[in-house]
Amino acid sequence: MEVGFHGDSSLYTKHNTKKGSVKGDLMHALGGCSIVFEPIAGGGIADVTASVLSRAHCSTMLISVFGNGLEKTRHQSLENHLIPLLQAVRSKSDRAVFFIGGFAAKYNYPPVYDENMDRIRRFLHTSGAVVLDGKEQVAKCGFR
Repeated sequence: MEVGFHGDSSLYTKHNTKKGSVKGDLMHALGGCSIVFEPIAGGGIADVTASVLSRAHCSTMLISVFGNGLEKTRHQSLENHLIPLLQAVRSKSDRAVFFIGGFAAKYNYPPVYDENMDRIRRFLHTSGAVVLDGKEQVAKCGFR
């Protein structure tokens, strides 16, 4: 099985003051799968889309977006940035899971961050994608 992980810096975990990559844990958990791991520090949705398009087709893809550039203002055309991402993921994988956003209070962002992340999750979900709420997962794991 080939697995592709594409996303912003959310693909790096931070626990207390330690920062690391989830790649080693994933390789261990997936037991010898071929893994493409493409974190883009500071990258936005367009950067993640370009990363997906730059790689070969894989059986399973995980997309992690925690909203770089979406922290402080409501973006009117947010959905227009998601359509190419969704199309890229569908063309480059057999199945995919989207892991979207943490939560504003954790990062000291204004409430508009949560609104933007909710909009992304709703759009992807109504488009038929499997979407995990990063807010719930981050709170459970204690990641920063």
